[in-house]
Amino acid sequence: MRTQTFILLGALAAAVGIWVWSRTAPGKSAVGALADYVGDLVNGPHGIRNNNPGNIKRTNIRWDGSIPADQVQAVLGIPYDPTFEQFVSPDKGVRAIGHVLRSKASRGLTTVDSIIRDYSETDQDAYVVNVARALGLAPETGGQYQDIDVTAVLPTFATAIIQQENGEQPYQLSDIANWVYS
Repeated sequence: MRTQTFILLGALAAAVGIWVWSRTAPGKSAVGALADYVGDLVNGPHGIRNNNPGNIKRTNIRWDGSIPADQVQAVLGIPYDPTFEQFVSPDKGVRAIGHVLRSKASRGLTTVDSIIRDYSETDQDAYVVNVARALGLAPETGGQYQDIDVTAVLPTFATAIIQQENGEQPYQLSDIANWVYS
């Protein structure tokens, strides 16, 4: 056989192998992560596209401004996301961050460390340090364990979450300050 035939057969075998692997749990996870990565490169971060810059996971809570599954494509022009909430506009997503943070404070979570560890499942140590620094707390001296008035620092806290979740923070700070308290 010719070299070109071997290359073609090798590529076909690799494609079939990848397809079979993508049907397994680890494969589905990896393919989903790759799709999110490519989507982020092409269309911006997932949370920004979903108008959910806090990447709030779907629950049974009916958020103000959340989009029903059958309407996501028509409203946002992107597919339904079964993992994360999708909102009609960024202000509704930022508003939800404010509600989540105040809810955590009302349950007695009043340190950056306790709030972030309850809020996020990934990169918690770095997340805590980054949010603590954004709030002017020195993580090196235990500032992330200091009690804070969550309501008083809500705009700064939400801004730090948006930055951490998306790798960018595209909104005007004055808008965040208005949206987070609404």
